[in-house]
Amino acid sequence: MLPAQRDGEMFQFGDFSLDVAERRLSRAGEVIPLMPKAFDLLVVLATSNGKLLSKQELMTRVWPDVAVEESNLTNNITLLRKTLGKDAIETV
Repeated sequence: MLPAQRDGEMFQFGDFSLDVAERRLSRAGEVIPLMPKAFDLLVVLATSNGKLLSKQELMTRVWPDVAVEESNLTNNITLLRKTLGKDAIETV
């Protein structure tokens, strides 16, 4: 994930602004719609402060108390990469 600067519940990374309270992602002032779970995943990544997160940790934090297939995580990461740029999220 690109380094994020935190201002309360607002994150800035590259040209993007992530407003957690308003559940809004924008780029250069233009709102970018995201599916709810993709937004939740982006918040988890932004609040991790660059810490490496396991698949299981991501799934637990985005889908708490719900059993989901790993493909849900993969699909949402793919969606975020399309939105933010292919190099915005690194898989290790």
